[in-house]
Amino acid sequence: MSGHRKWNEIRTGALRENHEPLRTLSELRRESGLSQQDMAEELGVSQVSVSKIERQDDPRVSTLVRYLDALGANLELRVVFPDRSARLCLLADEEPTIEGPSDGREQASIATAAEPASIYNATRSE
Repeated sequence: MSGHRKWNEIRTGALRENHEPLRTLSELRRESGLSQQDMAEELGVSQVSVSKIERQDDPRVSTLVRYLDALGANLELRVVFPDRSARLCLLADEEPTIEGPSDGREQASIATAAEPASIYNATRSE
């Protein structure tokens, strides 16, 4: 056994733990009222490419950023430890800041100065 859990197990576990509902890329696209063809036109790729992106087990972060930008959304990555959590920044030129969560513990965070378009342009050459 590989140690990986099935998507349905992960989704059910997240809902039981009172997290926000988990969505697949195709669910997010459909909730935004777009077809795969519409998304393909937004991304400048073929409909077949959109289908492949939506079925990938391990997409690149740059692909997720581009896809979500086309939906008008931003990607936020969080690192969760037993005693704290932090927003993760993958851009080398970002400056960390400290935010205080509602429970009074300090939390490391990253101030994001880059707009989605500049992130897209920076990661496009991958």
